[in-house]
Amino acid sequence: MAAAPIPSSRSKIQDSNTVVNIVSALEKEGISAFRFDFSGNGESEGSFQYGHYRREADDLHSVIQHFHGLGRATSAILGHSKGGNVVLLYASKYHDVKCVINVCGRYNTKGGVEERLGKGFLQKVKEDGFIDVKANTGAVLYRVTEESLMDRLNTNMHEACQQIDQNCRVLTVHGSDDSTVPVKEALEFAKENSMMTDLAFALEKQGISAFRFDFSGNGESEGSFQFANYYKEVDDLHEVVRHFHKANRVVSAIIGHSKGGDVVLLYASLHHDVKTIVNVSGRYRLDTGIEQRLGANYLERAKRDGFIDVKSEKTGEVLFRVTEESLMDRLNTNMPEAALKIKQDCRVLTVHGSADDIIPVEDAADFDKIIKNHKLQIIDGADHLYKKHRAELVSAILPFIKDGIGSEGEK
Repeated sequence: MAAAPIPSSRSKIQDSNTVVNIVSALEKEGISAFRFDFSGNGESEGSFQYGHYRREADDLHSVIQHFHGLGRATSAILGHSKGGNVVLLYASKYHDVKCVINVCGRYNTKGGVEERLGKGFLQKVKEDGFIDVKANTGAVLYRVTEESLMDRLNTNMHEACQQIDQNCRVLTVHGSDDSTVPVKEALEFAKENSMMTDLAFALEKQGISAFRFDFSGNGESEGSFQFANYYKEVDDLHEVVRHFHKANRVVSAIIGHSKGGDVVLLYASLHHDVKTIVNVSGRYRLDTGIEQRLGANYLERAKRDGFIDVKSEKTGEVLFRVTEESLMDRLNTNMPEAALKIKQDCRVLTVHGSADDIIPVEDAADFDKIIKNHKLQIIDGADHLYKKHRAELVSAILPFIKDGIGSEGEK
């Protein structure tokens, strides 16, 4: 029979309604749920510690081992607030539970500390060895030791999330009006499932610094989203490269996925200051794939109305507007012409999934035919986002970049 351990954090009053309601709903569906307090929290024995995230992950492991010993399968673990962090840390260390639910966990464990402990908290704790957190009445609620504070500050959720297995399903739930842990923390967790985040992390493990950014009008960058604007995004990328050059940093390679793959190739056709280019699933002919996105007779409609609104199939909400200008910008961007302008001394790798249903794998073969110094890597069975092939993607790209850095060092 399945069971779902649900750990609670210190503040039982805050957690109780949330957790009890979840437990009740699960039991109505015939799913057993076991709710418990970590050691030093709630009704459990021991003294409360402000940090000790990983120790609580070990507490959770003991609970799961207990159920395993009884022949009970643990189908999922769920944690709220600090408990959300703990279940993610558990998944990063132990790989025996394939469904993890993080409710309102904090991505940046350094956040929220000053609000709780006051200004100058680090200096105060180093001077006194502790900080007492008091109620409005002056009663001491609990003591934060220097050790427990440093434990929290040194808990790296980004690093932990990267160690969660690909076959572990993770759901993050967060309230948009959360005044304790801001909703932007949930958005940071969402990025941890990003293919480009996986690549950046793999590079960093090899001692190679990686800088990941959103083009203007995309993601968290300012500006309005445009359907095309390929050369504008090349200019964005050039500004980033120039910034690092001014800081005396060497930019050894640039990587782009999908539209970003086209952008890095266009960059290499115009600028000749980066000698290693990685195009992941870029499109060869930009006049293809438009009808699937905009519908039949898109050019006639855009010329008639001046724009086309792209809407969500589920809700009907307008996702973005494609103007006639931006549509023509895409149609007039000539990738074959640009690819021919990439110089011989620029090494280009194109990686593409054989099962890509958004940009056909034949596009990769077309790039291979005309780029002078080119390597082609097809990943068998991979889709456009490489959901089940992240390891193969990293294995294809990492050696190519390291070889480029090595050849620069020999000059």
